[in-house]
Amino acid sequence: MCDTDAYNIRNKKGVEKLARRVEKVIDNYSERDLQALLNIYNYRCLSMSQLFNLHYRHSKNKEVTPEYLRKKILKMKKDNLIEEVKCVGKKTPTVFFLTNDGIQAVKIYFNLSSNIYDTRKRIHERGYYTCSEVLVADRFIPHQYNLKQFALTVGELLRYKDINYSYVDERHVSQTYGIRPDGILSTLGLDIFLEMDMGTESLQQLKEKWNHYRSYLNSQSYIDNGKKIVIFFICYNKGKVNDR
Repeated sequence: MCDTDAYNIRNKKGVEKLARRVEKVIDNYSERDLQALLNIYNYRCLSMSQLFNLHYRHSKNKEVTPEYLRKKILKMKKDNLIEEVKCVGKKTPTVFFLTNDGIQAVKIYFNLSSNIYDTRKRIHERGYYTCSEVLVADRFIPHQYNLKQFALTVGELLRYKDINYSYVDERHVSQTYGIRPDGILSTLGLDIFLEMDMGTESLQQLKEKWNHYRSYLNSQSYIDNGKKIVIFFICYNKGKVNDR
């Protein structure tokens, strides 16, 4: 047996052991808790208030206090499903990311594919992201938090209007080539490409971004998509809105 075969066997056993351990852990969680973990995965990170508004504000048609969620957060941290990252600065709250165990819990419960076939590349690829792949560097957390807050606010308005929609974070975007918006809000016949502008990109960087979008509008990918697109810039730095 070669070294590579031995490594693959050890790695497979390690994955199976992890899966068995995580399966026992998630037996102690409700559907709502696991939906919350799935949204942390989809959004990459969420704050306590965002989690509360998404999943825990109401319980059996009754409003609950944030203290209920705090107890859940402590349990999830103890079970190594999430990790807490405190941001530098007062404007961005603490956010939560999934650990490898947390991603494994989401993968098991929601049956995420271990491998998918990429018809464009003609290769099999892993069907889910690892902890390190969804992690956001500390300096980009304010950008990520404000982007998610905007997407969640718009999502709430769309639900109020009974408009079906989906949101995809930049890390999960796969249907566009040559461009990578920060997020995409999709409704019937329309894709809204979100760009979270924290006022840090130079004029040259903005010009390059527009050129990428222009190329996309002339591409076969855009034609095949068959949807109208709107590019929406969210200007965070209020003092530079007119300049932007």
